[in-house]
Amino acid sequence: MAPSLIYSFMMGGTAILAECPNKQDQEVVASLALKWLPTLPRSMNKVTYDRDDGYIFNYLIDGRLTYCVVAAEAIGREIPLAFLNKINKDFTGKYCRPLVEALFANSLNNELGSKMKVHMEHAEVKSAQVSKDKEVAIENIEKNQGLCLRRKSRSPSMIYSFMAHETVILADCLLYEDMAACMAVDMLPLLPRSINKITYDRDGYTINYLLDCNFTYCVVATEAIGRKIPLAFLDQIKKDLTGRLSRGLAAPTVPNSLNKEFRPKLKERMRYAKVIAAQVSIGKDDDNDDDYDKDKDEDEDEEVDEEEDEDEKEVEEDDENEDE
Repeated sequence: MAPSLIYSFMMGGTAILAECPNKQDQEVVASLALKWLPTLPRSMNKVTYDRDDGYIFNYLIDGRLTYCVVAAEAIGREIPLAFLNKINKDFTGKYCRPLVEALFANSLNNELGSKMKVHMEHAEVKSAQVSKDKEVAIENIEKNQGLCLRRKSRSPSMIYSFMAHETVILADCLLYEDMAACMAVDMLPLLPRSINKITYDRDGYTINYLLDCNFTYCVVATEAIGRKIPLAFLDQIKKDLTGRLSRGLAAPTVPNSLNKEFRPKLKERMRYAKVIAAQVSIGKDDDNDDDYDKDKDEDEDEEVDEEEDEDEKEVEEDDENEDE
């Protein structure tokens, strides 16, 4: 069986201090992992790049230290990032940060490289035990099937989304105010266009992008719901826009020109993704809970907290005012 983690390294400043290849023909992915280092925004904690070639490139940024692991796409994001956290703890548990400047290339290969190998082997075992809950969630989103929102989940899962042509925002939807939403827009001109999917982590949120030719789709979500649900959301938004363009309509280039048509769709899909995220989270804890009934009427399926209703009413009022 092919390994799930392909190649990893630890870098201090601009020098690779330790690395660990876990596959014979890993030279290509290793060179790409190094090539994209200058594109990493140092203001982010974790970065994931996905080129749709079967690999994901995961980075952990900790001051002057940069950790990377290239993994098979099928393993997901959580296990590679947990692996990077372990390597970071191995290093910071033994060495003080000022020492980084004094270390030279490959100086930690014997010590830290061997630990990387051990952690990689552990990750292989862990990946075989990964739950299928999120896979089911993605299928439900794509089928657009309704699920009951449970009152146990009160925090928002998605706070902001937009679709853009180059650097022009065509339509967006803000459900909850947060600095991460501003960062999502600020990062738009800086995105490496050679990547198809990008995820940045910052302060408990993930900023997720789907890049397709000159169009960019983005959603800011809570870190707890993972990466698959936001990316599935972005795929749906992409289908919405490409479906419009396939009807022969000209590609829009005017800021906010698609708000009237697409903001309701963004809002609807964000709310639905929140339902799915809540269902997946709760399903892990109490799969046999008696109060969940798949046969409930649509009105009950769409029930939400009173607090959330008030927030959403404010958003709708803002939309109406803007349209006027």
